Parts: sequence; structure tokens; C-alpha cells
Amino acid sequence: DWAAALAVPSAKLHLYGKREARRGRKMGHITIVAATLQQARDDAARVAAALGMQAPE
Repeated sequence: DWAAALAVPSAKLHLYGKREARRGRKMGHITIVAATLQQARDDAARVAAALGMQAPE
């Protein structure tokens, strides 16, 4: 759910402007900037969960 992921205030989406998606091709990334490392990790976990992914440990 992209809307839920981008509703996290510290999350910023960066798209690379590629027109065509292919398997294994990076189309962009999300950056998390927060006041503390723990807050950044928590926000990253929220974004990952919203996108159906598991946040890295």
C-alpha cells in the first residue's frame, strides 16, 4: 500500500525515472530521515510492512 508507506512523515520516495520495469531492476528507493536511529528503524519497519516487505534487522 503505497499511500500508507508514504504517509510516514520521515519517508521520502526517490524514483529513478526509468520507463520500463524488469526483474531485478531498481526503479527507485525510499529514504527515512528521523531524529534518532531507533525512530528511523521503527519508521522503516512501518514502511516495509505497508509494502508487504520485511525490514532489515
